[in-house]
Amino acid sequence: MDIHHKVAAWLRLVTSALLLMVLLPVMAAALIYPQFMDEMSHEEPVGYFIWVMFGLFAIVVLMNVGEIVAAIFCLRGSRNARYWLMAFAALSLFNFPVGTALGAYTLWAMGRSDPPPRHLS
Repeated sequence: MDIHHKVAAWLRLVTSALLLMVLLPVMAAALIYPQFMDEMSHEEPVGYFIWVMFGLFAIVVLMNVGEIVAAIFCLRGSRNARYWLMAFAALSLFNFPVGTALGAYTLWAMGRSDPPPRHLS
């Protein structure tokens, strides 16, 4: 496995884990928040907004868990995991500026072919 494959996989793993550490407390707060809203007001749109945001958070969390799994499998040498990481990298191109740089590097690194093995003579 090329060093760039390992670096890209580790970067995807670390950034996804950090994002999960931020998103999970936010999701917990979003679940607790409607209980406080019942005491404050009975506005229907606020409740719908909270559930829509919870759904979006759930999608992002599932994608990050999938990215962590793909990065682990890539580090273990799975060739198919590279394609999953490339798909996640393409989605992260829209996350300007850090996601764009990380996505571009991941697409470049994973798009390269494996170098031929070196034979010691």
